[in-house]
Amino acid sequence: EIGNVRATKADIKDDFSSGNFFSTTLVLNDGSYLKSPKIKRQTPLITHLRKSIYSICPNPLISKNNKLAGKKRDMLSIKSKNITIDRGEEVFKINGAVVRLYNVPLFYTPYLSAPLPSNERKSGFLYPSYTKNTRLGIGFKIPYYVAISPNKELTITPNIHPDTNQVLINNEFHHLTSHGEYKTSFEIANNKISPSTKVIDGQGDNSEYRWNLSGNGKFDFTKNTGLDFEINATSDKSYLRDYYNGFRNYNLSKVNLDYVKGRQYHAIKAIRI
Repeated sequence: EIGNVRATKADIKDDFSSGNFFSTTLVLNDGSYLKSPKIKRQTPLITHLRKSIYSICPNPLISKNNKLAGKKRDMLSIKSKNITIDRGEEVFKINGAVVRLYNVPLFYTPYLSAPLPSNERKSGFLYPSYTKNTRLGIGFKIPYYVAISPNKELTITPNIHPDTNQVLINNEFHHLTSHGEYKTSFEIANNKISPSTKVIDGQGDNSEYRWNLSGNGKFDFTKNTGLDFEINATSDKSYLRDYYNGFRNYNLSKVNLDYVKGRQYHAIKAIRI
């Protein structure tokens, strides 16, 4: 149901309820895969992988041709002491995990949990990506998705620039309500930018942390009454210039409340610059 197993040798029961697979590659339906010298199927719902490597990036080419798994270096992978696949809870339980970028260790964690590939919304890592900035160098984004509830979700995206020791963490929250929806994005940076890489010297940019807040939403409270808003704010006037080459010298936030009935139109508008 979740993928295919390739192995050089197997010792299993006739009904496939339990057994061992050796020198194995487990290719998931989305093209991500796990490699392990030994997979032990304990029960139809519980499977253990020893000293495994989990390539978490979905790859449509590998999903079509499983033999491509492991042929190239993986952008993002997890090397662990053992992984338990729990089909009852629909998760991977990873112990002693080292998250690696092109086989270079990034950080260690004693425990991780990731969802099995599914059409349902589940918490877990999303497809990683990279950015290139002439002042900050190459950056790597590793998003983690949190399914809070059927109408709420949060995506936490660390953006790491190893060359300049710069780290930005973006937190994007999305909420569907009975009258509409809104999104907010709060980003915080550790402000390791050296003076030589700053676009300009601005006020307030010497703090230990800097931040950027943005968001928008739209609501229809009744057939005649609606509200929409847009928020843009930063910790200092140089934030967008230092991190995003944004040279606009102001931020604009606005809220509109409208009432429309027939030929009548009333509106209250507020702006913040």
